[in-house]
Amino acid sequence: MAAVSLTDGVRREVLDNGLTVLVREDRSAPVAAVVTWLKSGYFDEDDDQVGLAHVCEHMYFNGTGRRPGPEDIAREVKSLGGELNAGTYYHFTAYHVVLPAERFDRALDVQADAFSDPLMDAAVLEKEMGAIIQEAKRKLDNPAAVARERMYEEAFERHRIRRWRIGTEEQLRGYGPEDLRRFWDAHYKPANAIVSVAGAVDPDRALEAVRESFGGLPAGEIRRSAGPSEPEWSGGLRIGESPMDVQETTAVLGFRTVPEGHPDAIPLQVLARVLAGGRSSRLVRELRERRRLVASVGAGAHGIGELGLFDLTLRGEPGKM
Repeated sequence: MAAVSLTDGVRREVLDNGLTVLVREDRSAPVAAVVTWLKSGYFDEDDDQVGLAHVCEHMYFNGTGRRPGPEDIAREVKSLGGELNAGTYYHFTAYHVVLPAERFDRALDVQADAFSDPLMDAAVLEKEMGAIIQEAKRKLDNPAAVARERMYEEAFERHRIRRWRIGTEEQLRGYGPEDLRRFWDAHYKPANAIVSVAGAVDPDRALEAVRESFGGLPAGEIRRSAGPSEPEWSGGLRIGESPMDVQETTAVLGFRTVPEGHPDAIPLQVLARVLAGGRSSRLVRELRERRRLVASVGAGAHGIGELGLFDLTLRGEPGKM
């Protein structure tokens, strides 16, 4: 059986302003997905900007010069039969619009408008900040989230992954539209973005539509703050604890591995499935079914930019853990 490549059938083009365009025709369903990928995330924030990448994500679809109302974009996409969503990660931010394929060019118009002309309205920002702060508080009440970020703090010595990525309430309340605008102007440039179109579309037409919607945006200058580099692992077991008033203990065991794109990355993902990928996996059978030491166990292999981690997450009674 021949190997299948994720790039099979993908058309790639770099526009004059530096924007990368990826198009893949897929007629399995009469829909299309338009995704704008920004090559910036939590890792690109200075220490006085922690959480700003996530705040910008919340403001992306919240008003532009042509669509000034905070609900205008959502209403428009819904009227087209589509849906939108977004997410922020350590080294990228992604904005999705999925809708009937014959209207994909409308999604491109929405994405280009949101990318290039956000209003950053102070009243809308205040409302969104309230939602973000509540999200941050829920995360502080989540033992798995707390344990994972505590593990990151122990696993690395200098890298920005050690920080509480969503930001503290005090920090978040101090941000205003001008802070968002500075971060946006430094990162939201065509050369720092990828626009992908996948679905029941003609590739030539899709490429032309991206050129029309994004091609006229000025290239601009990306101002990236790299942050401190991580030294080589010095060895030894490191343990951190975060006491919480909960009935069960959550433990995350982390192992530094290889970055994304490394040849070992996929074997590590296979290993994660073998160890804890369902009821028949090794650790589930041994720790939960046979010895009854844990209520649940999971495993994951993660390439996070230049970093790599393999982790095990266990949850159970404190005495047995």
